[in-house]
Amino acid sequence: MSAFHTISHESDICVVGGGMSGICASIAAARSGSRVTLIHDRPVLGGNASEEIRMWICGAFGANMRETGIIEEIELENIYRNPSKNYSQWSALLHDFVAREPNITMLLNTSVMDGMARPAEGASPRADTASDSGTDGMADRRRLVSVRGWQLTTQTFHEVEAEIFIDCSGDSILAPICGAETRWGREARAEFGESHAPATADSKTMGMSCLIQLKETTEPEEFVPPWFSHSISARDIGPGRSIELGGSNNFWWLEMGGTGDSIADTERNRDDLLGIATGVWEYVRAKNEEAGSGHWKLDWMGFLPGKRESRRYVGDHIITQSEVEAGGQFDDVIAYAGWSMDDHAPEGFFYAGEPTIFHPSPSPWGIPYRSLYSRNVANLLCAGRNISASHIALSSSRVMRTCAGLGQAAGTAASIAVRHKTSPRGVYENHLAELQQSLMEQDVYLPGRSRSASLPDGATIEATNTGSTYDIRLARTLYPDDNEIFSSGLRCGQRTTTEWYETSATADPAALVSGNDRVIEEADNGFWCAPGDQVMIRMSSPTPLRHARLLFDSNLSRYYRDHRMKCNYPLNDPPTPVAESLVRRFTIEAEMNSAWQMVYEAEECHHRLVYVDLPEEPVTAIRFTPVESWGSRLVHLFGFEVAKR
Repeated sequence: MSAFHTISHESDICVVGGGMSGICASIAAARSGSRVTLIHDRPVLGGNASEEIRMWICGAFGANMRETGIIEEIELENIYRNPSKNYSQWSALLHDFVAREPNITMLLNTSVMDGMARPAEGASPRADTASDSGTDGMADRRRLVSVRGWQLTTQTFHEVEAEIFIDCSGDSILAPICGAETRWGREARAEFGESHAPATADSKTMGMSCLIQLKETTEPEEFVPPWFSHSISARDIGPGRSIELGGSNNFWWLEMGGTGDSIADTERNRDDLLGIATGVWEYVRAKNEEAGSGHWKLDWMGFLPGKRESRRYVGDHIITQSEVEAGGQFDDVIAYAGWSMDDHAPEGFFYAGEPTIFHPSPSPWGIPYRSLYSRNVANLLCAGRNISASHIALSSSRVMRTCAGLGQAAGTAASIAVRHKTSPRGVYENHLAELQQSLMEQDVYLPGRSRSASLPDGATIEATNTGSTYDIRLARTLYPDDNEIFSSGLRCGQRTTTEWYETSATADPAALVSGNDRVIEEADNGFWCAPGDQVMIRMSSPTPLRHARLLFDSNLSRYYRDHRMKCNYPLNDPPTPVAESLVRRFTIEAEMNSAWQMVYEAEECHHRLVYVDLPEEPVTAIRFTPVESWGSRLVHLFGFEVAKR
């Protein structure tokens, strides 16, 4: 019997890992009505994006391609509350986003140690035997019953029993517990016909990084290296590793650990990375004229390595290079990626060549739901850098804005599974349309699909400015002359630029119920008006309504480096403003008994997706009036709908 107390929890869904994918999975499931327990082994949320690691949140390239949904909600809130990009405020914001959800129980500082699995209904008796490789076929399918974790701060064990588990841990901690099938390392070129893969399969992965951050000072400051610092010279700094300060350099190439075991060797790799990082900074200081380092100091260094790759689950589908290059044309698309196939050298800092190869990929390419659940553990989903993909395909899908979208999809799918008393595979077989529609209702863009938008039967939508024409600016992607075109006909999304161009638009409120909630290529899909103009939805008869849904323009082409957390802190660096295209002040009025009544007044709105609760009394019309933007001359709106009670 243990000398320490055990607390038992029962949840619908247990999410393991509080990085960006785990945060979005937990919030999505909780907002869908499920009881969620989130287990995270660190004191702060964010994973690789946390203040402990400080990797950038990156995503798809190209104009109008920014990922939306919960990750956009979080980042817009961060710009509003934390415009100077302070990491302590970032941690507080992430904590706030999770803690405010009444359906989430959060267990921080809790490391999952073991759990209980049993044969799924109809499976063979040997299915409760865990192995890291797992087995294929329905006869050996398992079911995870519970997990057990140790909370360091309270010296308490927590045991969580749930219907569905979502592994967002990055390292796939639940796999050895329940015997889920996994892959590790690089596949041979011939296995999937991947031209970027090595000729022979191996166990090498992309490495891990301990980052450093710098702060500009008014006077030079001396740097005294610690005893563990490595001696670094010019010959140690390979190609593709810039030491110039003040720009976008965040020393991501301080990397190693891909030639060994990126889980078991983490502590040793951390020590080596700290020695490399401090040694590189000492070298950069000595190269002041070349690096411009005279008025910069080492302000922070990470002691927790940020990982890129380790165990990957095997789902009903394994994504491969050819599918990435074909744009991910999957019927079960639930998210998208658009980063290059960014394949880091396993040797990292010690590799004599370029630290990574940016193999081209389209932007966007779709990710299938079948890669988000285990094929041999019946109630296990995954999201993040551990989804079912080859090493090469994963090199594009592993960045954090993509991972956040995967988390939102997994959390939504898990909640649907709980509601219908089915498995993640059952959601694919019987409720896929519901999953996709639910994600699009949450402002998740699924390439090639439109949301089922509509008005109540007999309702009409009209605007005071219908037919008015405006001079507007839209963004489009410009491709370089040597842009690669894949055999699918798609173009490479990297090395592109965003061009803002002048055009015109005619106000048509029908665009607000088209189900296309962003600019797609050069199709605007939005409704334009001036502050003070009004849009009204009129019912055919008095109707009780639940809420109004508004979707504003948050400028999905805004420069991502201006809106992510910082890598360095220059002097007099201006704060990041709220996207000027968002609507700051607006009103919602309801017509009841032939009289208009104010039901909502927004004063400091900085959100893209807004739901406004409406009165229980039947209404004959709902009216939206934008009053002020955050700076734009015109208001750009993608959606205005109402839902019946």
